[in-house]
Amino acid sequence: MKEKPQMTASRSTLRRSTLAVLLAASTAAAQSPRLHAAVASSEHRSDVPAIAWLCEDYLPSLPTWPRDLDPLGPLSITLTADRLQISPTAVAMPTGAVAVGVVTTDDDRPASAILWRCRRDGREDWFVPDGFEPPESALKLLRSIGADTLERPRTLAIGVLAGHLSGCTVEGDQSANLLRICPSLCGDVSWLAWRAQEGICLRGRSGGGVMLPLMLIMSAAANGNSDPTALQLRAFAARDGDRHEAARQLARDDRELDVETLRALLMGDDQLRLTAIRALTRRSAVTELPRIVEAARQSLPWTTQAVRDAVLALLPTATPEVRRATIAALRESRAQKIRDLQEEVTSAVASGVDEPAAAHIGLRGRAIAVLLCSGFGLLGLWNRARARLRLVTT
Repeated sequence: MKEKPQMTASRSTLRRSTLAVLLAASTAAAQSPRLHAAVASSEHRSDVPAIAWLCEDYLPSLPTWPRDLDPLGPLSITLTADRLQISPTAVAMPTGAVAVGVVTTDDDRPASAILWRCRRDGREDWFVPDGFEPPESALKLLRSIGADTLERPRTLAIGVLAGHLSGCTVEGDQSANLLRICPSLCGDVSWLAWRAQEGICLRGRSGGGVMLPLMLIMSAAANGNSDPTALQLRAFAARDGDRHEAARQLARDDRELDVETLRALLMGDDQLRLTAIRALTRRSAVTELPRIVEAARQSLPWTTQAVRDAVLALLPTATPEVRRATIAALRESRAQKIRDLQEEVTSAVASGVDEPAAAHIGLRGRAIAVLLCSGFGLLGLWNRARARLRLVTT
């Protein structure tokens, strides 16, 4: 956040460095939108493994790759909705940059183009002018992952996001390799966007900058065969507080319970498992008890306590099959606190008594028992007093 003024001050430099790319690609086919990029030679790509793999492994395997082009040398890329053009480049790369480029619409005007520059360490700067209008499909995708907000730092796992958007892929398919290997090399992308006087500035970082991860997830969404919801995407791919918020939203009472997603979140970190267990418990997902128990770990104290609470709350209404599976999971649990709980449950089962009731008589049950005993006692005293009064009167 401390670098915000630097981004604004270097906007003219960013424009100059990318204007050459825009002019060099001015003869490209008229499609909307278009990405024009110039990439430096291989000695500048060591700290951006996604860009290095793209230029040195993936692109040379395509039929559009020029035969006389050295994959270790500098190159230019023009990408449209239905065309990929690769060629040598004479663009002078700015000092410290590994790639520069523009994203334009139909008119190819610099005033309505996204200007971006990726540094050798994966840091990338954008300037989006007020006149730029992205396609609706891109806006929909950005909204679904919560990337359309300003003044809020965000982090997403690009590999996870691309995997959920693309769905099933065929082994050996070139596009499948692109959507599997390249996003994993990008890793997590973090960014912050804010409004300037003439548009929006963005600064982010990953193993492939910011523009490459965006192109990858847009390609995955366009060619994918799955349709995950926005909450599912954020719950699986977010690497910040938005992930836990999405998990909590999945279990709202006014939504259909997404058991499959919450079940997968039981494999997350301590706080995420806690959120998923509480959501399943609140919605009385009794059949998920064995999986809830398996989520407990000695090193995850919040999860372990949530598992204990879930067992005591849900086991009274479980079927015999679910109870047996839950007891087996308790016995094999990796948390000592949960293994101790199964002794109470199994002893109740062996005595033929309903195990949850014997293992855990709640405060409400005890209070009802005390009230009943007190009521019978008071009734006896009242009958005795009536008998004495009748005797005295007679």
